[in-house]
Amino acid sequence: MRPTAFLAALWLAAFPAFGQTAGQTPVPETTAPPAEPKLPLAAMRHQQPRREEVEQLEQERLGPKAQQIQKQQGSEVDRLYEDVMRRSAPGASGQ
Repeated sequence: MRPTAFLAALWLAAFPAFGQTAGQTPVPETTAPPAEPKLPLAAMRHQQPRREEVEQLEQERLGPKAQQIQKQQGSEVDRLYEDVMRRSAPGASGQ
C-alpha cells in the first residue's frame, strides 16, 4: 500500500492541474472584458473591391485594350483547360 501512495503523490506533484502546465498560473474567472479597440472595427477590415472598381483599375493599368487582352487571356485559359481535360479523360491516348 505504501508504494501506491508514494506513486499517487508523485503523480499529483507532476501534474498540478488538468490542462495547465507547471509554469502557468490560473486565470481568475472574473476578469474584466477586453478594452474597446482604439480604431474602429471597419478600419481594421480589408474590403474586397467590387467588380466595377476592378474593371476601372484594369482600364487604368492596361489602357483601352483591357477588354481585348482579357478576352485573349480567357480564351487561352479555356483552350488549356480543354486540352488538359481531353488528355486526362479515360482512354485518352495522346500523352
